Order: sequence, then C-alpha cells, then structure tokens
Amino acid sequence: MTGLHDRDVPHYLTTAEVDPDRLTPVMRQVVDAKRRHPDALVLFRLGDFYEMFFEDALEGTRLLDLALTSRNKNDPRPIPMCGFPHHALPGHVQKALEAGRRVAVCEQLEDAALAKGLVQRGVTRVITPGVVLETEALDTRLPNRVLALAPGKRGGLGLAVADVTTGELHVAEIAHPAALAVLLVRLEPREIVLPNRALPWLDPIAAARGIVRTEREVPAGVGRDPTASDAAVGLLQAYLAEVRPGSLGLLEPPRPLGISAHLELSREAVQHLEILTTSRTGRRKGSLLDAVDRTVTAAGGRLLRALLLAPLADRRALELRHAAVDALRHDRPTREALQAALRHQCDLARVATRAAACMAVPRELAALRETLATLPVIRQHLDGQTEAVALAGLHADLDGTAALLQHLQQTLADTPRTTVADGGVIRPGFDAALDELVELTTDSHAWLARFEADEREQTGITGLRVTYNRVSGYGIEIARSRSDQAPAHYHRKQTLKNAERYTTEALVAFERKLLSAESDRISREGELYRAVCSRVAQDVSLLRRVAAALAELDVHLGFAELAATQGYVRPRWVDEPALILRGSRHPVVEQMLPPGSFVPNDLALQGNPAAELGASDLEVAPAQILLVTGPNMAGKSTLMRQAALAVLLAQAGGFVPADDAVLGVHDAVLTRIGAADDIAEGASTFMVEMRETAWLLEHATPRTLVLLDEIGRGTSTYDGLSIAWAVIEALHDHARCLCLFATHYHELTALSEKLPRLRNAHVAVREWGQEIVFVHRLAPGPTNRSHGIAVARLAGLPAEVIERARRILAQLEKSAQAVQQQEEAVDRPRVTRQLSFFDLPPTEPAPAPPVDPGLLALARDLCRLDPDDLTPRQALVVVAELAARARQLPNDVRRAADDAP
Repeated sequence: MTGLHDRDVPHYLTTAEVDPDRLTPVMRQVVDAKRRHPDALVLFRLGDFYEMFFEDALEGTRLLDLALTSRNKNDPRPIPMCGFPHHALPGHVQKALEAGRRVAVCEQLEDAALAKGLVQRGVTRVITPGVVLETEALDTRLPNRVLALAPGKRGGLGLAVADVTTGELHVAEIAHPAALAVLLVRLEPREIVLPNRALPWLDPIAAARGIVRTEREVPAGVGRDPTASDAAVGLLQAYLAEVRPGSLGLLEPPRPLGISAHLELSREAVQHLEILTTSRTGRRKGSLLDAVDRTVTAAGGRLLRALLLAPLADRRALELRHAAVDALRHDRPTREALQAALRHQCDLARVATRAAACMAVPRELAALRETLATLPVIRQHLDGQTEAVALAGLHADLDGTAALLQHLQQTLADTPRTTVADGGVIRPGFDAALDELVELTTDSHAWLARFEADEREQTGITGLRVTYNRVSGYGIEIARSRSDQAPAHYHRKQTLKNAERYTTEALVAFERKLLSAESDRISREGELYRAVCSRVAQDVSLLRRVAAALAELDVHLGFAELAATQGYVRPRWVDEPALILRGSRHPVVEQMLPPGSFVPNDLALQGNPAAELGASDLEVAPAQILLVTGPNMAGKSTLMRQAALAVLLAQAGGFVPADDAVLGVHDAVLTRIGAADDIAEGASTFMVEMRETAWLLEHATPRTLVLLDEIGRGTSTYDGLSIAWAVIEALHDHARCLCLFATHYHELTALSEKLPRLRNAHVAVREWGQEIVFVHRLAPGPTNRSHGIAVARLAGLPAEVIERARRILAQLEKSAQAVQQQEEAVDRPRVTRQLSFFDLPPTEPAPAPPVDPGLLALARDLCRLDPDDLTPRQALVVVAELAARARQLPNDVRRAADDAP
C-alpha cells in the first residue's frame, strides 16, 4: 500500500461513519453507490478518471498498486481517495478479479450537456469473478463459470452452473459432497453463490478452496414445489439480475449436466498427473495440456481443456470421435486447409453473447462476419469426409447462417473503426440519412458546390455564388445589377455594397443540419449499429450451435495433427476392464527429450488376466495389480503416469502415444503420487497420504485405474509396510481395480505367491561396480536392491558421506543376516525385524587404501564389463564414466600412461 501505514488507517473516514448530510452532492452519490454495493470496489467516474473513496481507496492502493491521497487533507478525519485514468479500467478490473474481488462501475446516467444541475450517476454494471462479459478481463482459453448451490427440501443439493460469456447453463442434483468435489474439478467455477446453510457442503472439499464464495438466499418465489435444481436455477437467476441486469436473456435453457457419462478425476489426480499445470512451478509449460494442445481457436482450446478434465466414459461416443480423428489424420491436405480456415475464426459464442448484450464493438462484428464467410469453405472441405459420422454431423451444424452473413455484409463497413463515435462503422449507401450526415461532417463543401451549381442552373444567373459569414452564416450572393432576377422563394438576408445576400429554406435547413450534424451522425450511426446487434441477437442460439461445432472440429483436427506428427495410435476398445500398451511413451517427457531418445515400455493390466486380449506375448504378463519395484530415478513414476495419461487421452477423444493400445472404458483414474502436506488443514504429509488413500479405497471399482506410489513411507517401517500390505489386499480382493503399485518395500513382493491376480515387475538398471546405469525398461519379477546410495551419489552427496553410508549399510545387512540365522537355528518362524542402530556392532574402520586404488577399481570394473550386454546408448554412458574416472587418477599414473608405448 503506497504511502500508507497501519497506524494511519483509523484516521480516515469510512462510509459507515460518514454523515451524508455534511457531504457535497457528488460525495453523497459515492456513499449511496457504496452502501448499495458494500461487498464491491466502487469505481466512480469523474471526468477522465475513475476514483475510489473511503475503504475502497485503502484497499485499492494495495490491490491495484495506486497512490493514496485524500480529500479535505486538513480535516482530522480526511476521506481517502485514489484513482486512475479511464482508459486503464480493463487492467485494474482484471487485477481486482484475480484477487477475488467484485467491482461496481459507477457512470453518468445522463448527458452532461443536457443535465439540469448535478449530473446523475449510478452503478451501471457489477463485474464479479464469475460474471464477466468484458473481453479485457477474460482469458480466451479459460471458461468463466459461476456456480449456484441450493439445498433440497428432501436432502441433497441442487446445482446450476452458467458461463455467461457463452450462454451455457447446466443443472444437476447431487447427494454427497464427494460428487460435488469431482464436479468442482471438472467445472472450474470462478465463483460460487450459495445460502449460508449450504456452506457445510463446501467446507470439507479441498477443491473449493480459493474459489470466491458469495452468500445469497434462494428467492422466496421459486416455484410452488421446486426441486433442488430448480432452486439453484432460481438463485443463479436472482444473482445475475442483481449484478448484470438483462443478462438472464443471454442464457440458453438449462440442460442436464451429464455426470455418469464422464471419467472421474479428483483434484489430487489432476495435480499428480500434471494435466493443466506442473506440480513444481504451477505453470502450463510442461503439463499434459501444453504437450497435446494443437487447437488453433480459443473455443477449441477451452473444449480440449474440458475434455481432459472430464474425459468421456461412453464407448460409442469415443468410437465416433476416434473415427473423425482417424479420417483427418490420413487426409493431410484437408486437415491443413481446415486448420488454416479456423485460424481466422473469432470467438463466435462470446462475440454473439456480447452482441446480444449490446457490448460488442464494431470490429468484433466485423470478425463475426469474416467467420461466417469462411463457413461455406469449411463445409466444402468436410463434404468428402462422409465415412466419419461425427464430421458429417459437424457439416450439418455449420449451416444456416447465410441470411445473417448477408445482412452483416450489407450493413457493416469493410473495415469499421474501433467505436461508433469514431464513425465509419455502417457501410456507405446502406442508409441515405446517415450518408447525408456523414457528408455534412466530412465534406460540406461538396454539398455547397452542388447546391450552388443547381441554383445557377435554375436561375440562369451565372454570377450567383454561395458564401459564408461568421455573423450571418451561409447566404446566396447576387450582383445588385441582377437582383431583379432573384426567384420569389429567395428571402433577402443582407444588402451589401455591390450585391444582395439571400437565403432559402433549403439553405437554412442545411445550415441547421450542419450545426448538429456531428451529434446527429453519432446518434444515427449508433441507432443503426444497435439494430445490427439486435439482428445478431436474433440468431444467438444458431451462432452458439455453430461455435460448438467449430470447437469440436478444432479439437478433432488438433488430435489428428498430434497423432500424425508424434506417431500416436488409435486405441482399440474392449468390453472388459483392460489397459494394454505396446511401446507406450509419456506424451510430455517424450517431447522434452531429443527425438528417439525416450525408452518405450510395454504394459498390460487386465481385470481377468486369463482373458485373451492379445497380451500373452508381452515380457511382463498381464495382471490386475502390477507391483513395481526398482531404484529412484529409474522411471517408476514416469511409467505410472504415462499409463494414466494414455487413458485420459483416449477417453478425451484422442490417440495414444504407443505402438498399439487396447483399452476398456474406465470410470475413474485415482492416484496417490508424491509427497505434500496441507498446512491450511493442519495435516502432515502422512495424513494427506492416508486421506487420499482412504478416498481411493472408497471409490475404486473394477473399471478404475489406480496409481499408488510409495504408500506407507511417511511412518515407521512396520507401520508403513503393514498399511501398504493391507491396501494391496483391499484393492485385489474388494475393489478388484486395475492398479500400478510402486514401492521400495521389497517384502511386499512375496504377495505374488498369495494373491493370484498380482504380479511383480521392476524397472531395470545395469550395475557396474558401485555405479548403476538406468535403462528405463520394465522387466518381470522383483528387484532385490533399491540402489539408494548410488542414486544419492548421483545427486551430489559428498564422497565421505557416501562412503560412510556404504559401511553402515554393510553392517545393517550383516546384522540382519545374523539375526535370521539365529532364528532359523532355534526353529523359530522367520519375521522381518526392525533393526536398532544402537545395537549395531561398532563400524569397522576402513582398510588402508592400496597405492593406486582408483586404478585397481578401474581395472576390476573393466574386467567385469560385458560389452554384449549393453545397448548402444548404455555403452556411451559407460564409456563416458570410464573416461571421467581415468581423468581422476593420480598425476603420476596418468603421466605413466601417456609415456607408455
């Protein structure tokens, strides 16, 4: 807050304390606006500035980075104020919305030139985070939804969600907060409107944090016996009428919000899989959306985002989408031509809505006209795609706009100016009255020249001329010698030394028009432009249908382009739960690496591993649960994520980064990956892990894909191992879901002997002395070592720490082996024992090093090396490591090597 300290705040007046009778008339208008909108920042237009007063000024200096000043500075309790130029309004409104605040814009309600006394001012619009029509405050590739919640009389919760910018309105009824949590992730509302009694629904939902909440009561007159969804719609409509009068007419009739037809993603799954942003930086770069987005329109980008957050769970719908993508992938000329046409599209749904709200600027309508002009070209390119049913449907949806296009072509100028006041918006020749006014304001001399020529011709007086005088205005001058030839309709106006000045009714009318021509032109052009907006508003539903079709086409084209350029494959669908991938790749990591360097993997998960789904020849046999072991950095998490992302892409309507893919339709992807606490809720990392695991166990079904990484590592070894063991059994016996379970608890690998649908697999590494080489390949069976010390060395731990850790590990393994041998000697059952560090025998001192230990170790490792067991890439890594170790040998050894023959 510029120039403001906490101790200064109590000295300023607030609207609650001020006496309106002691204020100036303008300040009374300010106070009245603030008291009508107490929860908004009131931006009060005064001349060329928007000003904030009282508590809004104090907050505005902080939120908008404005300089604080005050009125009546000599008063003990001055009125704080701050402001900014009127042209900076969009940027400051956007800052306020990003901070979760609403803004009330107070403008003049009458023309200052016509006002008698004080100009009336009032709030003309309220902009809230969820109700925005101003393009400057919108992200073109993000939805902007407001959500209304209303408890039902018989339990449950009614939901109504609208995006005013596109007119969409959906309703639903839900019975449990868990369903609401999933919908909040899917819908991404910017604002939630709800009565106080509905707050307990939101309190336990992590996805509701950070969303602006606005408390309002459901209107009393909502139906005689309304359902919960009716009540939610009534609440939403009442709120829109409050903040945006007239916006109710912008919404389409409510449609049911399909819940069961979509794959379920929790907030944690969206974060763990980095679908929208990365976990570390919170940016789009590096996310799945960034890697697969090939759309070229804003609406297509929004639809792709929605599909990744709520993939389809309807096999028939998915097959139709994949057929469309497949057709476009194989027809490169059509694909490129369609994408070129789409690049010139405006944001059709939002422009149509702004036109219906009389907020569209002339250039937006010109862009709308150009968009409609390209539709016949797009339909022509789609004519040949008859085998793809989805594309044929889009071809039909793009029809019906010819009449509107013709009207826009007839009325709008080729290149309209920014505002109506600037002129040049309506096409010349469309309206004769406007053309006359335009001519008066831009070229009055031409009218006067024509008038003069006509009068000469009609009177036969060749010396007649039209003149202008600042005092008497326009007149017709005739030489006194010819004055007797003046027609009867000429009225004498002034006698000059050698001439007579006359006027006519036509000339008087012209002069009158000329004096008011500019204001009349603006008025007439504004009237005609509003008529154009009204004409667009008549077809707003049609334009929204066309916009939806263009967005669908853009997404199909984007997926086709992705498949063609990245080598993605069309998935094949089966009825039973399955996820079989050959040559699977991670869509994000692959694009970040040099071409061809990502190591693909095969993977097979089946609810019934014995079913013949074409996975019997894979190195790792199919299983319901695959228990994956291996060291850190070997690629376990990458493997798990790429399996989940393959499912998301396939069910979003795209192809899969793999050589072959066989999938059953999944109903959810549930994850527990990574470690994070929740300070706001007072939950430790382990508590968060257990909460997410509990949610997962409660909601997993046989058609759910579950990803679990290192369950139980946040507590003691016995506790963690026991929890992980019990979770695996629950997933195997009760949920029967498809699961990838990564762990460092090697004891869990013994479960393969007990659980018939569980198999062990490991991410392989190559050992070379005390070093390891990651090969990033999934292999059958468990691993017996975690190689944690080797990974720690790669991470840069000091050499003395690494060496000390190796000695301690050797002592721990030796002690564990001794305990096991003692128990076997007395015929006691074998158990896993938690070792005590303080019971270990003293660490043996390190033996004295030989003369050249580095050289001996290098020679030993070279002798153990088997070149036939290395891939070319692994061989390069080994050679680089050998060279680095050789350069670290003592100087005398290296000199001797240089001198050797």
